[in-house]
Amino acid sequence: MSQPTPLQAATRQVGPPNGPSGLTRFKAAAFGLAARTIYNPAWGLSAVRALLSVSNAYPRPLMRLLNPGLAHEVVEGAVHGEWFALPDHRPGCTMLYLHGGGYIMGAPDQWRAMALTMARASRCRVFLPRYRLAPEHPHPAAVEDGVAAFRWLLDQGERVVLAGDSAGGALALQVLFAARDQGLPAPAGVVAHSPFADKTLGADSIHRNAATDRVLWPAYIRWVRDTCVCGQDPTDPGISPLFQDYTASPPLLITVGSHECLQDDGAAVAERALAAGVDVQLLVGHGAQHVFPILLPGSGAAVEALAAVGAFCDRVCAETTPPE
Repeated sequence: MSQPTPLQAATRQVGPPNGPSGLTRFKAAAFGLAARTIYNPAWGLSAVRALLSVSNAYPRPLMRLLNPGLAHEVVEGAVHGEWFALPDHRPGCTMLYLHGGGYIMGAPDQWRAMALTMARASRCRVFLPRYRLAPEHPHPAAVEDGVAAFRWLLDQGERVVLAGDSAGGALALQVLFAARDQGLPAPAGVVAHSPFADKTLGADSIHRNAATDRVLWPAYIRWVRDTCVCGQDPTDPGISPLFQDYTASPPLLITVGSHECLQDDGAAVAERALAAGVDVQLLVGHGAQHVFPILLPGSGAAVEALAAVGAFCDRVCAETTPPE
Protein backbone atom coordinates (compact mmCIF):
# COMPACT_ATOMS: atom_id res chain seq x y z
CA MET A 1 0.00 0.00 0.00
CA SER A 2 1.37 3.41 -0.94
CA GLN A 3 2.09 5.95 1.76
CA PRO A 4 -0.34 8.89 2.03
CA THR A 5 0.85 12.25 0.78
CA PRO A 6 1.51 14.94 3.42
CA LEU A 7 -1.79 16.61 2.45
CA GLN A 8 -3.71 13.35 2.79
CA ALA A 9 -2.10 12.71 6.16
CA ALA A 10 -3.08 16.20 7.39
CA THR A 11 -6.67 15.93 6.12
CA ARG A 12 -9.60 14.72 8.19
CA GLN A 13 -13.11 14.23 6.92
CA VAL A 14 -15.77 15.52 9.32
CA GLY A 15 -19.49 14.91 9.33
CA PRO A 16 -21.62 11.79 8.82
CA PRO A 17 -20.04 9.37 6.29
CA ASN A 18 -23.26 9.29 4.28
CA GLY A 19 -23.42 13.09 4.12
CA PRO A 20 -25.53 15.72 5.87
CA SER A 21 -28.89 14.86 7.36
CA GLY A 22 -32.09 15.77 5.57
CA LEU A 23 -32.63 18.65 8.01
CA THR A 24 -29.11 19.98 7.41
CA ARG A 25 -29.60 19.76 3.64
CA PHE A 26 -32.89 21.65 3.99
CA LYS A 27 -31.23 24.37 6.10
CA ALA A 28 -28.37 24.62 3.60
CA ALA A 29 -30.81 24.96 0.72
CA ALA A 30 -32.80 27.65 2.54
CA PHE A 31 -29.66 29.54 3.50
CA GLY A 32 -28.34 29.22 -0.04
CA LEU A 33 -31.55 30.61 -1.51
CA ALA A 34 -31.35 33.61 0.81
CA ALA A 35 -27.63 34.10 0.10
CA ARG A 36 -28.06 33.98 -3.66
CA THR A 37 -30.90 36.47 -3.41
CA ILE A 38 -28.93 38.90 -1.24
CA TYR A 39 -25.53 38.53 -2.91
CA ASN A 40 -26.79 38.94 -6.47
CA PRO A 41 -24.36 41.26 -8.32
CA ALA A 42 -27.26 42.47 -10.45
CA TRP A 43 -28.47 44.53 -7.47
CA GLY A 44 -25.23 46.53 -7.42
CA LEU A 45 -22.80 46.71 -4.52
CA SER A 46 -24.67 49.39 -2.55
CA ALA A 47 -27.90 47.40 -2.61
CA VAL A 48 -26.13 44.14 -1.71
CA ARG A 49 -24.52 45.86 1.28
CA ALA A 50 -27.88 47.21 2.40
CA LEU A 51 -29.57 43.81 2.07
CA LEU A 52 -26.76 42.13 4.00
CA SER A 53 -26.99 44.73 6.75
CA VAL A 54 -30.71 44.07 7.20
CA SER A 55 -30.51 40.29 6.95
CA ASN A 56 -27.45 39.68 9.15
CA ALA A 57 -27.84 42.33 11.82
CA TYR A 58 -27.88 40.91 15.36
CA PRO A 59 -28.85 43.92 17.52
CA ARG A 60 -26.43 44.47 20.39
CA PRO A 61 -29.22 44.95 23.00
CA LEU A 62 -30.74 41.60 22.00
CA MET A 63 -27.35 39.87 22.14
CA ARG A 64 -26.64 41.35 25.57
CA LEU A 65 -30.07 40.26 26.79
CA LEU A 66 -29.54 36.69 25.59
CA ASN A 67 -25.80 36.58 26.34
CA PRO A 68 -24.79 38.98 29.13
CA GLY A 69 -21.30 40.42 28.80
CA LEU A 70 -21.11 40.14 25.02
CA ALA A 71 -20.84 42.70 22.24
CA HIS A 72 -18.83 45.35 24.09
CA GLU A 73 -17.84 48.03 21.59
CA VAL A 74 -14.27 49.36 21.35
CA VAL A 75 -13.08 52.55 19.66
CA GLU A 76 -9.43 53.21 20.43
CA GLY A 77 -7.34 55.12 17.93
CA ALA A 78 -7.39 53.26 14.62
CA VAL A 79 -8.93 50.17 16.22
CA HIS A 80 -12.71 49.82 16.06
CA GLY A 81 -14.53 46.62 16.91
CA GLU A 82 -16.46 44.54 19.41
CA TRP A 83 -15.48 42.15 22.20
CA PHE A 84 -17.23 38.85 22.84
CA ALA A 85 -16.31 37.14 26.11
CA LEU A 86 -18.16 34.21 27.66
CA PRO A 87 -18.03 33.90 31.47
CA ASP A 88 -15.77 30.82 31.29
CA HIS A 89 -13.36 32.14 28.65
CA ARG A 90 -9.71 31.15 28.92
CA PRO A 91 -7.50 33.95 30.32
CA GLY A 92 -4.71 35.49 28.30
CA CYS A 93 -5.61 34.15 24.86
CA THR A 94 -7.73 36.13 22.42
CA MET A 95 -9.10 35.29 19.00
CA LEU A 96 -8.88 38.11 16.47
CA TYR A 97 -11.75 37.23 14.14
CA LEU A 98 -11.90 38.85 10.70
CA HIS A 99 -15.34 38.79 9.11
CA GLY A 100 -16.07 37.62 5.58
CA GLY A 101 -17.90 39.45 2.82
CA GLY A 102 -15.40 39.37 -0.03
CA TYR A 103 -13.48 42.39 1.32
CA ILE A 104 -16.33 44.52 -0.12
CA MET A 105 -19.13 44.13 2.43
CA GLY A 106 -19.76 43.16 6.02
CA ALA A 107 -19.27 44.72 9.46
CA PRO A 108 -18.97 43.55 13.08
CA ASP A 109 -22.69 43.98 13.80
CA GLN A 110 -23.47 41.60 10.92
CA TRP A 111 -21.07 38.90 12.16
CA ARG A 112 -22.00 38.84 15.86
CA ALA A 113 -23.67 35.43 15.67
CA MET A 114 -20.58 33.96 13.99
CA ALA A 115 -18.26 35.56 16.55
CA LEU A 116 -20.39 34.10 19.35
CA THR A 117 -20.13 30.65 17.76
CA MET A 118 -16.34 30.97 17.66
CA ALA A 119 -16.21 32.26 21.24
CA ARG A 120 -18.11 29.20 22.41
CA ALA A 121 -15.98 26.81 20.36
CA SER A 122 -12.60 28.29 21.23
CA ARG A 123 -13.29 29.49 24.79
CA CYS A 124 -11.23 32.54 23.84
CA ARG A 125 -12.30 36.11 24.11
CA VAL A 126 -13.10 37.12 20.55
CA PHE A 127 -12.35 40.56 19.13
CA LEU A 128 -14.22 41.34 15.92
CA PRO A 129 -12.65 44.41 14.30
CA ARG A 130 -14.10 46.75 11.74
CA TYR A 131 -11.85 47.07 8.71
CA ARG A 132 -12.00 49.27 5.64
CA LEU A 133 -13.69 47.79 2.58
CA ALA A 134 -12.86 47.82 -1.11
CA PRO A 135 -13.35 49.29 -3.64
CA GLU A 136 -13.46 52.56 -1.69
CA HIS A 137 -10.36 51.46 0.22
CA PRO A 138 -8.22 49.16 -1.97
CA HIS A 139 -5.57 46.75 -0.73
CA PRO A 140 -3.71 47.03 1.61
CA ALA A 141 -6.29 48.97 3.67
CA ALA A 142 -8.00 45.89 5.15
CA VAL A 143 -4.64 44.30 5.94
CA GLU A 144 -3.41 47.49 7.62
CA ASP A 145 -6.51 47.58 9.83
CA GLY A 146 -6.13 43.90 10.69
CA VAL A 147 -2.48 44.40 11.65
CA ALA A 148 -3.43 47.44 13.76
CA ALA A 149 -5.93 45.31 15.70
CA PHE A 150 -3.36 42.51 16.06
CA ARG A 151 -0.72 44.93 17.36
CA TRP A 152 -3.25 46.44 19.78
CA LEU A 153 -3.99 43.00 21.24
CA LEU A 154 -0.29 42.17 21.52
CA ASP A 155 0.28 45.44 23.36
CA GLN A 156 -2.21 44.22 25.99
CA GLY A 157 -0.07 41.13 26.59
CA GLU A 158 -2.47 38.78 24.84
CA ARG A 159 -1.62 35.59 23.02
CA VAL A 160 -3.59 35.86 19.78
CA VAL A 161 -5.19 33.31 17.48
CA LEU A 162 -5.96 34.83 14.09
CA ALA A 163 -9.19 33.59 12.51
CA GLY A 164 -11.74 34.44 9.86
CA ASP A 165 -14.19 33.13 7.30
CA SER A 166 -14.06 33.29 3.49
CA ALA A 167 -12.37 36.60 2.62
CA GLY A 168 -11.81 36.99 6.36
CA GLY A 169 -10.03 33.64 6.43
CA ALA A 170 -7.71 34.86 3.69
CA LEU A 171 -7.34 38.18 5.50
CA ALA A 172 -6.22 36.32 8.64
CA LEU A 173 -3.41 34.84 6.54
CA GLN A 174 -2.61 38.24 5.03
CA VAL A 175 -2.38 39.76 8.52
CA LEU A 176 -0.11 36.89 9.58
CA PHE A 177 2.40 37.69 6.84
CA ALA A 178 2.11 41.47 7.03
CA ALA A 179 2.75 41.31 10.79
CA ARG A 180 5.73 39.03 10.17
CA ASP A 181 7.14 41.51 7.66
CA GLN A 182 6.81 44.26 10.29
CA GLY A 183 8.73 42.21 12.86
CA LEU A 184 5.76 41.55 15.16
CA PRO A 185 5.55 38.35 17.21
CA ALA A 186 3.77 35.48 15.49
CA PRO A 187 0.22 34.64 16.53
CA ALA A 188 -0.37 31.41 18.43
CA GLY A 189 -2.12 29.95 15.40
CA VAL A 190 -4.51 30.64 12.55
CA VAL A 191 -8.03 29.28 11.98
CA ALA A 192 -9.28 29.86 8.43
CA HIS A 193 -12.77 28.80 7.37
CA SER A 194 -13.01 28.46 3.56
CA PRO A 195 -10.29 31.06 2.88
CA PHE A 196 -10.54 32.99 -0.41
CA ALA A 197 -6.78 32.69 -0.79
CA ASP A 198 -6.24 32.68 -4.58
CA LYS A 199 -7.45 35.83 -6.33
CA THR A 200 -6.29 34.45 -9.70
CA LEU A 201 -9.35 32.17 -9.46
CA GLY A 202 -7.12 29.24 -10.31
CA ALA A 203 -8.95 26.73 -8.10
CA ASP A 204 -10.50 23.90 -10.11
CA SER A 205 -13.25 23.57 -7.50
CA ILE A 206 -14.73 26.93 -8.53
CA HIS A 207 -16.15 25.14 -11.55
CA ARG A 208 -16.05 21.52 -10.33
CA ASN A 209 -18.35 22.31 -7.39
CA ALA A 210 -20.48 24.97 -9.07
CA ALA A 211 -23.47 22.64 -9.17
CA THR A 212 -23.22 21.64 -5.50
CA ASP A 213 -22.31 24.96 -3.83
CA ARG A 214 -25.50 26.48 -2.42
CA VAL A 215 -23.88 29.77 -1.43
CA LEU A 216 -21.25 30.79 -4.00
CA TRP A 217 -21.15 30.49 -7.77
CA PRO A 218 -18.44 31.26 -10.36
CA ALA A 219 -19.85 34.55 -11.67
CA TYR A 220 -20.31 35.87 -8.13
CA ILE A 221 -16.77 34.90 -7.15
CA ARG A 222 -15.39 36.68 -10.22
CA TRP A 223 -17.45 39.80 -9.43
CA VAL A 224 -16.15 39.84 -5.86
CA ARG A 225 -12.58 39.31 -7.05
CA ASP A 226 -12.78 42.09 -9.64
CA THR A 227 -14.36 44.48 -7.12
CA CYS A 228 -11.92 43.82 -4.28
CA VAL A 229 -8.69 43.58 -6.29
CA CYS A 230 -9.31 46.99 -7.90
CA GLY A 231 -7.08 46.32 -10.90
CA GLN A 232 -4.08 45.22 -8.83
CA ASP A 233 -2.09 42.07 -9.60
CA PRO A 234 -3.94 39.03 -8.20
CA THR A 235 -0.68 37.04 -8.17
CA ASP A 236 0.79 39.44 -5.59
CA PRO A 237 1.28 37.33 -2.42
CA GLY A 238 0.04 40.28 -0.39
CA ILE A 239 -3.32 39.96 -2.16
CA SER A 240 -3.40 36.18 -2.67
CA PRO A 241 -1.89 34.63 0.47
CA LEU A 242 -1.77 31.26 -1.24
CA PHE A 243 1.46 32.43 -2.88
CA GLN A 244 3.23 33.45 0.34
CA ASP A 245 6.28 31.71 1.81
CA TYR A 246 4.86 29.74 4.75
CA THR A 247 8.23 28.85 6.25
CA ALA A 248 8.21 29.12 10.08
CA SER A 249 4.50 29.98 10.17
CA PRO A 250 2.48 29.07 13.28
CA PRO A 251 0.05 26.12 13.27
CA LEU A 252 -2.87 26.36 10.84
CA LEU A 253 -6.37 24.89 11.07
CA ILE A 254 -8.28 25.15 7.80
CA THR A 255 -11.87 24.06 7.15
CA VAL A 256 -13.53 23.60 3.77
CA GLY A 257 -16.72 21.98 2.53
CA SER A 258 -16.49 19.24 -0.08
CA HIS A 259 -19.39 20.82 -1.98
CA GLU A 260 -18.10 24.42 -2.08
CA CYS A 261 -16.43 26.38 -4.84
CA LEU A 262 -13.50 27.46 -2.63
CA GLN A 263 -12.62 23.94 -1.49
CA ASP A 264 -9.35 23.93 -3.43
CA ASP A 265 -8.26 27.35 -2.11
CA GLY A 266 -8.12 25.98 1.43
CA ALA A 267 -6.55 22.70 0.32
CA ALA A 268 -3.87 24.54 -1.68
CA VAL A 269 -2.95 26.69 1.33
CA ALA A 270 -2.69 23.56 3.45
CA GLU A 271 -0.49 21.84 0.88
CA ARG A 272 1.81 24.84 0.48
CA ALA A 273 2.16 25.26 4.25
CA LEU A 274 2.86 21.56 4.72
CA ALA A 275 5.61 21.75 2.11
CA ALA A 276 7.19 24.50 4.23
CA GLY A 277 7.14 22.29 7.33
CA VAL A 278 4.17 23.96 9.03
CA ASP A 279 1.84 22.15 11.47
CA VAL A 280 -1.41 22.00 9.46
CA GLN A 281 -4.83 20.45 9.97
CA LEU A 282 -7.27 20.43 7.05
CA LEU A 283 -10.86 19.54 7.94
CA VAL A 284 -13.11 18.69 4.99
CA GLY A 285 -16.82 18.72 5.74
CA HIS A 286 -18.34 15.75 3.90
CA GLY A 287 -21.10 17.13 1.69
CA ALA A 288 -20.73 20.48 3.46
CA GLN A 289 -21.06 24.03 2.20
CA HIS A 290 -19.04 27.25 2.34
CA VAL A 291 -17.99 28.24 5.89
CA PHE A 292 -20.05 25.32 7.22
CA PRO A 293 -18.81 25.45 10.86
CA ILE A 294 -20.35 28.86 11.53
CA LEU A 295 -23.12 29.14 8.94
CA LEU A 296 -24.68 25.78 9.93
CA PRO A 297 -23.22 25.31 13.44
CA GLY A 298 -25.65 22.56 14.48
CA SER A 299 -24.81 20.18 11.63
CA GLY A 300 -22.80 17.04 12.28
CA ALA A 301 -19.81 18.30 10.29
CA ALA A 302 -19.89 21.66 12.08
CA VAL A 303 -20.05 20.09 15.54
CA GLU A 304 -16.91 18.06 14.78
CA ALA A 305 -15.13 21.02 13.21
CA LEU A 306 -15.92 23.36 16.10
CA ALA A 307 -14.71 20.76 18.59
CA ALA A 308 -11.46 20.66 16.59
CA VAL A 309 -11.26 24.46 16.80
CA GLY A 310 -11.53 24.22 20.58
CA ALA A 311 -8.83 21.55 20.78
CA PHE A 312 -6.60 23.55 18.43
CA CYS A 313 -6.93 26.69 20.55
CA ASP A 314 -6.30 24.68 23.73
CA ARG A 315 -3.05 23.42 22.27
CA VAL A 316 -1.65 26.52 20.56
CA CYS A 317 -2.51 28.85 23.43
CA ALA A 318 -0.80 26.49 25.89
CA GLU A 319 2.29 26.27 23.67
CA THR A 320 2.68 30.02 23.10
CA THR A 321 4.49 32.40 25.43
CA PRO A 322 2.58 35.67 26.02
CA PRO A 323 4.22 38.71 24.38
CA GLU A 324 6.29 40.91 26.67
